[in-house]
Amino acid sequence: MQSAKPTQAQKAFDEMRDDSVEKKVGEIVRYLLCADKKKLPVKRKDIIDAVLKDSSSRAFPLLLSRAEGQLQEIFGLKVVEVELGKSKIKSYFLVNCIPEASGFLDWRANFPKMGLLFFILAHIMMNQNNLSENDLWTYLQQLGIEKSKKHATFNDVTKLITQEWVQQLYLEREKKTHNNTTTYEYHWGERAKHEIDKEALITFLAKVLIKVLAWLQLLLADIVPVAWQHSRSMAQTI
Repeated sequence: MQSAKPTQAQKAFDEMRDDSVEKKVGEIVRYLLCADKKKLPVKRKDIIDAVLKDSSSRAFPLLLSRAEGQLQEIFGLKVVEVELGKSKIKSYFLVNCIPEASGFLDWRANFPKMGLLFFILAHIMMNQNNLSENDLWTYLQQLGIEKSKKHATFNDVTKLITQEWVQQLYLEREKKTHNNTTTYEYHWGERAKHEIDKEALITFLAKVLIKVLAWLQLLLADIVPVAWQHSRSMAQTI
């Protein structure tokens, strides 16, 4: 039986010296780690242009595979490949592959923003992963967040939702056109699907609601006796 011919990627990889392979793999690892600080996906073309500027670009699949191994073994990070936009541009982002007790990444340093994101993702999930923009803002108004006003904690919420979280792939904003009218619908983005465990998200929200109910009970415990005493005083004056 005749052995399979090596691919162009394999040929290019075999032509590289061992020290050159390690150097290129290390550069890919550093490039992905730097990009991950902003939580933005990295285009395949950008990695090749920045790191593999010579003939070694043909060896990219095998070099990326080596880089994936190092990222997982050393940093506990997994490389996720996605195809973005109508052009299906191959891009990559990193997610934690070490199970967290909470089911989330370490988002505590940025709790307010991530807390809001969790509420939005939960609301999308409860609407079968398809939420219109109007319904989203109706929901946010119930949380005291107005579309046209800057928020004391989140600042420009419109920009946060439509730009930052969409670019980071936490949210997918889909354009819909019907009868010359343009609307938008929101779904879970690819990063959210890989980073956030749905069961853990429900547990998190349940804990929040329990705390809110406990606070309401304490509030009522203070208010009801006062109200009762006030009503008795009013009745005695009639």
